[in-house]
Amino acid sequence: MPLLLPVKELIAGMTLAEPLVFKGRVMVAAGRPLAEDELDGLRRRFPRSLVRVADAYLDDIVTFQDDRRDREVALQAQGQIASCMTEVGRTMVRRSALSTRDFKTMESAALEMMRYLADHPVTAAMVMRTMDSENHIADHTGSVFYLSLVLGSAVKGYVVQERIRQTSLKQMRPSVAMDLVPLGLASMFADVAMFSLADVYDDPPERLSDRQQQFIREHPNRAADLLPELFPAIARAVIRSHHENHAGRGYPKGTEGDRQHVFSRIIRICDAFAAVTAVDVFKEAISPCRALWEMTRGPARDCFDPVLMPLFARLIQPFPIGARVELVDGRGAVVVRYNRNEPFRPVVVVAFDEHGARLPAERMAGPLDLSAEDQVRLARFGEEDLGYLYAPEDEPSNEPSPGQSAAVSIQHRQVAVTDSKVMLDQERRFERLIWCSFP
Repeated sequence: MPLLLPVKELIAGMTLAEPLVFKGRVMVAAGRPLAEDELDGLRRRFPRSLVRVADAYLDDIVTFQDDRRDREVALQAQGQIASCMTEVGRTMVRRSALSTRDFKTMESAALEMMRYLADHPVTAAMVMRTMDSENHIADHTGSVFYLSLVLGSAVKGYVVQERIRQTSLKQMRPSVAMDLVPLGLASMFADVAMFSLADVYDDPPERLSDRQQQFIREHPNRAADLLPELFPAIARAVIRSHHENHAGRGYPKGTEGDRQHVFSRIIRICDAFAAVTAVDVFKEAISPCRALWEMTRGPARDCFDPVLMPLFARLIQPFPIGARVELVDGRGAVVVRYNRNEPFRPVVVVAFDEHGARLPAERMAGPLDLSAEDQVRLARFGEEDLGYLYAPEDEPSNEPSPGQSAAVSIQHRQVAVTDSKVMLDQERRFERLIWCSFP
């Protein structure tokens, strides 16, 4: 299994296990040693990217969990939906609403991909950053669709329970309650209105105009209104409420969690996670690890369904297989298996000393399950300090009401507008994230 390294840690002579592809073009091929001039270009163009580097030495010593199939499924599902939504975006440029024919074409694509995901179940959900597309809205939709279907499939019992609880019918057959088609359609079309703000993705301003801010607040209803009459009523209602928060401070209505459709709650989680981790789009983006921690244990945890959110964190797994992490004692470790019960505590092998030199086989430690090793803690992953993983839970977020703060950005960049007081950096970042991506 190859190591997953940041581009900045590559050195001449290393061999990529998988090619680096950008906009459909292979920038660096796999299977041959990297030259120094190639590395200079990679560091300039892709400073935040992670690449997989062949490492036969560790493969001979330890067995890695093989996640290649999960990554292939994620890439196929997200890429296919993103491609469909790119066509939708072109349609939206020509006219203001989708026709019945447009919808039928997109519905067929959604159903096809839902069947594919049902036939290819995954053990871990992944957001794949292929760098192939120039349409950020389409890419975001592909991620939300895929994550929503994976989460929905993993919690079908909860879906059935909640749909039966909320139905006005005397009885609902479990087969009907278990149907995820409305979830797939809603997740695919939830942000269709945002194509009208595509220029904001391409060149994010420091602050949105009042008109753009109002548009973002209204985009759930606008999206629902753009769809043809035959669009399923349940899916349309889910689209209207996919930005409501569990604590009741979302938009457009501020509906509390227990009153929201369970599909809205699923999309809420997946939409927020995909948005705030889109590192190729916004500078405010945060790592999957930080996003999951903030959404499960940090200041934003009351934004999301408390049953669904921990299960989503277990599906995502914030530390990829092969990732190199630094321990608090300075040694380097490699993630070899996910931890299904405690996703922030993966199974690792300590393979490098405090100076970054590879340890001989007899001095390596592990595999170590970090959930059972209180004295072995993670310190860094790439440039990120992971100390927050061991801090006490933060107080739930105190979100601004729609009349108190101004939103910015598309899916969802923000610049907070505060009172005259100066907030701490962390508080300011949370408000930016919560109002647009977590709102």
